[in-house]
Amino acid sequence: MSEHLQSALGVQLNKPEADQWSLKLSHTEAFRAAFGVETNFDLILRNPDGSIRGGLRGNPNLNPETVRTNEITFRYQDTKTLFETTFYDSTMVNLIGRERAPDNVLDFVNSGSLSLQGIESEFKHEFNDSWWLQGNFTKQQNKSGDGIESFTLVPESMAKLGVVYKSLKGNWRLGVFDTYIGSAPETSIRNPSVDVVNPPADSHHLVSLNISNRLQTSLSDSPVILELYVYNALDETIYYPEIAGRQINTLPARSDRAAYFGVSFNF
Repeated sequence: MSEHLQSALGVQLNKPEADQWSLKLSHTEAFRAAFGVETNFDLILRNPDGSIRGGLRGNPNLNPETVRTNEITFRYQDTKTLFETTFYDSTMVNLIGRERAPDNVLDFVNSGSLSLQGIESEFKHEFNDSWWLQGNFTKQQNKSGDGIESFTLVPESMAKLGVVYKSLKGNWRLGVFDTYIGSAPETSIRNPSVDVVNPPADSHHLVSLNISNRLQTSLSDSPVILELYVYNALDETIYYPEIAGRQINTLPARSDRAAYFGVSFNF
């Protein structure tokens, strides 16, 4: 593949006697050239005596990252329901990462390869003109070229489920969504000497609620919109792996429960 070319190859099958179902097979290839900060950035930190204590150094000789992906997608759709599932297998090579050099400076380097396999599903169903249900689910596994499993430190399982209500006149709208994030791998997979200073990145439910009402007033031809948004309604304490420096195990990732009220109108 030319370093200036992205390519995609696919096949799709639709059977007329079962036109609600479809099947798609695809193979894609793409690349990402290094960013300027990865090739030209240069920041060396020194101690008072002039010795180097750290920093970040670009590498003008970086090769582009490349990815090859095979996918198979099953899809069902009618007037009320949509369901789609995709199985994928990806291989990434020449990944650009950071490696600490003997002088204690972090260098950008092409640091190996990564394979990923997984499934992604999504659905939506309309019960009537006012109520509908939607959601998605994903499960993945990954392994580095060195054989390290869960190398990305990303949770293996994630899912989202939501219900939406809209009044027939469109004045009221209600949405409740629950995003489930499975437990994340331990940062020690990448750094065995990581400092454990925070709680682990356990599984959690991130629930949000949104209510809005459109009010017609005599003050304006446009409606006044009142909106209430509740974030992290279950008040979960949420931590994610510290993936940048990987010197500590986790960092706080989400705020505590919060509520926001808004009013908007045109004048």
